[in-house]
Amino acid sequence: MNPEITHHQLSELLEIIQEQYETIRNTQGRIPQIELDILKENIRKFYDQLHLLGKMNTTPSTVGKGHAPTTPAQPAQLVKPVKPVQPTDLDLFAAEEPTFSMKLREAREQTLPPKAEPVEHLKQLININDKFIFINELFDGSLKEYNEAIETLNGFQVKNDAYEYLDLLRKKNLWELGSGTLMKLKEIVERYHA
Repeated sequence: MNPEITHHQLSELLEIIQEQYETIRNTQGRIPQIELDILKENIRKFYDQLHLLGKMNTTPSTVGKGHAPTTPAQPAQLVKPVKPVQPTDLDLFAAEEPTFSMKLREAREQTLPPKAEPVEHLKQLININDKFIFINELFDGSLKEYNEAIETLNGFQVKNDAYEYLDLLRKKNLWELGSGTLMKLKEIVERYHA
């Protein structure tokens, strides 16, 4: 992966985290849990990108391949034999537990019913976490607009009609085309109309 791309992603994430923190900081009273969770997730993404950047920063050398590292020319009596560094010594994260985002992704995949089960309504495919994210991020907190959109999407018999309606909603509400939340909703609609 290109370090420049990673630097760009880190910069974007940092801006997003800063905006989310300012929103939380300016919140009067109780902070909504979903806001805290979204901020935590972006901080985890930032950490993962930093970890990736750190891996890219290490340059391959003969260290770790069973050879002693080379040193500048020194008198022979001052050079001590160096124990070869084992590859496991270099990777501090080799036995790392899966990140929270990986666990969350697995949990989401497990909560969706298998494709073979008959699903009578689109709402059955949307778990409670996704519902709150859809309401907050796509429908500006309006439960009424969310319910109307889900009922309309549920009524389509043809997948392409549902996609066209979703595109109309995207244009009307000014949703970003590459939004992860929009992609998640589209994936659920695709599963329902499969």
